[in-house]
Formats: sequence, C-alpha cells, structure tokens
Amino acid sequence: MKEKHKEKKGGSILFYFSAALLPTIPLVFLFNNNKQNFTLQFSHFSFLSMILSAIGVLMFLIFRKITYSSESALAVSFFSWFSFWAFESIITISNWYSNSFYHRMLLLVIFATITTALLLYMRRHYALIRKTRSAFLVFAVTICFLFLYNFAPTLYSEVLLVAFDVAPRHQYEIRTDFVIDNSLPKPDIYWFHMDEMMGFDAVEKYLGDAQNELKAELISRGFVINEDAALHSRTTLFAMPSLLSPSFYDSYLKQLIAEHDHLLRRPFEKEVYNRLQLDGIDLRKDIHSQHELFNAFRAVEYLVAAMSFYNGHFMRSADIVYRDSDADPVAFINSVENREAWRRFGELRELHALIKLVTSSTPLSLFDQMISGYINEQLKGIWLPIPENGEVISKFYVHSRPSYEEMHLYRTLYDSFSIQSPKLVYILNLIAHWPYLDVYQIGEMNHPSPDKPYAFDLSYLSNYEYAAKVMLSAMDMILKENPSAIIILQADHGIHWTLAHDYMLDSGFSEAQVFEIWSSVISAVRIPQHYGGLVEPVNPLNISRMLVNRFVGENYTLISDD
Repeated sequence: MKEKHKEKKGGSILFYFSAALLPTIPLVFLFNNNKQNFTLQFSHFSFLSMILSAIGVLMFLIFRKITYSSESALAVSFFSWFSFWAFESIITISNWYSNSFYHRMLLLVIFATITTALLLYMRRHYALIRKTRSAFLVFAVTICFLFLYNFAPTLYSEVLLVAFDVAPRHQYEIRTDFVIDNSLPKPDIYWFHMDEMMGFDAVEKYLGDAQNELKAELISRGFVINEDAALHSRTTLFAMPSLLSPSFYDSYLKQLIAEHDHLLRRPFEKEVYNRLQLDGIDLRKDIHSQHELFNAFRAVEYLVAAMSFYNGHFMRSADIVYRDSDADPVAFINSVENREAWRRFGELRELHALIKLVTSSTPLSLFDQMISGYINEQLKGIWLPIPENGEVISKFYVHSRPSYEEMHLYRTLYDSFSIQSPKLVYILNLIAHWPYLDVYQIGEMNHPSPDKPYAFDLSYLSNYEYAAKVMLSAMDMILKENPSAIIILQADHGIHWTLAHDYMLDSGFSEAQVFEIWSSVISAVRIPQHYGGLVEPVNPLNISRMLVNRFVGENYTLISDD
C-alpha cells in the first residue's frame, strides 16, 4: 500500500492539466469553426470551458481514486470524453439516429459499461500501467499541445485583438437622418428576399433552363427583369447591409468585400470575421439593428414589417416582426414596452446557439428538446398568434402539397394586409435555399439524387422552380389586395454552401465558375407607371437608393454599372 499512497501524494501536475484541458479541445475546435456565424459569444464559450474543465478534473480525481494511478485515470478520462464528444457521430454511423431516444440511451449504457470495465481493469493492473508512465507522459503532453494548437487562433482573435485594438481602425457611416420630401407619393412596398435564388442567366448557363416561363410571368405582372444580376456580398449577413444600407456599404463594406472577394466561403468568412473584430464592428448589433432602408421609410411615417425564417434576428429594426417556425407563425410588435423582451429574446438565442454546438455532437442531445422547450417557454408572451384564415389561405395551395414554409408565407403575408398603409413589408424567404432536399421530403417532386442534396446540378433546379411557384402565388396575393403595390424581387446570393462548392470543384468547375454561380442573383423590380414606372433594369445595389430617392427624398447617389 505504500506505493499507492506515494503515487497519490506525488501525482504529476501535468496529468491534472491534461485532465482539465482534455474536454475543452473539441469545444475550442467547434468554436473556431462556427464563430463566423456571429451567434456565438466568446464569454459563453469561456464559461462553458471552465465548467467542462472543472468536471474533467473532478472525473480525473474520482478515476484516480478508483484505479490508484494518474496514468489510468487519464486513460479512462480520455475514453469518457471521447464518448461524450463523438456520441452523435457514432449514432449516425450506427444508423441509430432515426430511432431516437431509446437507442441513444442503449448506446449510452454501452459506453458506461465499457468505462466501468476499463476502471476495473486499470484498478487491477495499476502496477503494470505505472511501468509505462513515460508513454502516458507523452500522451499528456500531446493533449496540452492539441489544446494550445486549437486555442492559439482563439486567443489571437478573441483576446489579443480586443486588448490591443479597442478603437475601430476603420470608421464607417450609417445614415440615420434623411432628407425628406413630403410631396412625394407613399406607395405600399413589398420586398421579396429570395435567399439563395440564382439569376436567370446563370440558371440557363449551368442548368440548361432559360426560365422563359418564369420571365414571362414576371413581365406580365409589370416587372422589369435584370437577367444577369450579380451581388458579391457572399452571405446573407453581408448581403443585407449591402442592399439595405447604402452609406454603410459605400463607406466600409464595399472595400472589405473587395479585399476578400477571391476567397471561397470558409476562408472568406474567417478573414472577414477577423477584420470585423479588428475594426470593432458587430454586424448584427451595429448594422442589422438599423437598416437604412427601414429607417428612411419610417422617417416618412411608414410602418415596416419583416417576415423571416431566421427568427427575426436580421430584422430588429422593423416595427413588426413575423417569425416562421415548424409550429404556427407568430408576430412581434417592436414597441417600447416590448424592447426588453426582445433583448431577452436575443440573449436566449445566443445561448441556444452555443448549447446547439454541444447538443449536436454529444449525449446532451438527449436533453435538446427539454432545453428548447425551456427557451420557448421563456419566450411566451413576446410573440402574438397569427389568425389561421384557413378558407382564404387554402385557395393558394389547393392544387399542391405545400411545405409548411409555403403555408406560413401565405398566412403571414395575408396578416400583413391588415397593417395600415403606407407600409414596407420585407419578406425573407428560404424555400430556394439549401438543403435542397427539403422540397422533396413533402413529395412535391421527384428527387434525382436523394443522397446528394449538395449536387446542385441534380437537385437545385426543381427546388428553384418550386420556390418560383410559391413566389408568384404570394405576389398574386399582394396584387389582388393592392394592384398599385411596388414589388421588389431580389436574392442575396447564389449557391454558397461549402459542400456544393466542393462538389463543383471536384466535378471540373473552375473557381471562376464557382464564384459566378455564387454571385448570381435573381433580380426584378415592379413600379407602376403612376409612380414613375421603370424602363431599365436596376443594379441590385441601387434598389434601396432608388426607392428612398423616389419616395422619401433625394438622399443617395446611384452606383454606376460600369
């Protein structure tokens, strides 16, 4: 017993460090690869890392007590944390994922049984384990190295940049005061933001369909089409301020995008994210909370309504926010009384995004529904129910098997008709967006490649056609209610999913072609003649500028197409 007692007192500090760092390595990796979505907070990551580290040390002490050696405790800790982080991946490989809770619990029991067996083995053979101490020391050093390797980029981007570059290096402008001409007309405006919907020329060039029927339908409704429209903003996060905040685009975003325009999506987001941090700019909080287009029309007493499958976090400057979900669509009135609730909603969303990182790859997925239920419970009272209006809405999909996105679009759009005029209604729609498999899961069309939704040449066109059908039905709803409405049809980017880009490159596409498909966007504008009409296609970057100049006051200089 002397040897056991001596080992307890003289256990290596290196093993304790390894035990503390071991559970945080995958978390650091996940954070580094997902922070570009701008929903993760470093403070949340740090808090969770400290909790996992404390649990790791506690587990190490318990295992060391059972097995009599630090080496054995570290080995069992490694298996335990590997099981924790790899849980969902193992379920997927085992094809148990679809069987949900009970098979997950069975797999958890298997891991627990193996862990117990390891503990018993290590306890019985601790003397043998101690003889290979040098190998375990190398293992402990490797764990520390892996942590430092993954943590170094985080330390640089989240700590050093903040500590030494507090003041923004590059100032930007975002217009909040507008020249107002009250003699101008005040038409109702509807803006269809068709997420990831490619432009006509690119669809014809790469998918072999000229889309003549869709173009004829739009022209018959009074649209002027921009067939070769392109927008180089890459993702929705950057496209929205490019389209909706001209002063911010001209003073900052244009140069930022141009400097990184040669990069594919993952390196593009990484470099741009680091630059934004260096310049002290949070796009969601600083820019998306005050879109210039919305504020300009609000200045002439418009009500701004926004509909979003993104749960509204891009739309915080709207007066009314409609949120679509798997359940029923709801609305939020952005009044003074509700702003505290809205702030709370944003905090819970950020926390939920962090929790999702863990629950999507660990046994904690068992509690995902419970966590989501708790968050939704906290949000009750913020969102208002939207009437079903079943008889009216059902007429628009009586000849199809609609997705819930389609039904909710009609339902929220119909509800927006009750908003007093003048109004600007911004509709962010994801029906054309990846994953393209969504439309086929409802049996709407035959999927030529169900196992490869990222194979855009096999999957995208039918998805695109379905989105176009829904879009036209929604436009007809508007025109029946208000034949004089101005309607904007504009996408934020073409196909931008990383797997789709990899597929293109592997299939022989050049990078130039990938960029062309990525930047291609559907774009068309309808302005009735009694509001000045429209003769030539409009550059997507000029749409907001033109609308504000025509119906608010002369505030912007149009961008040249040259």
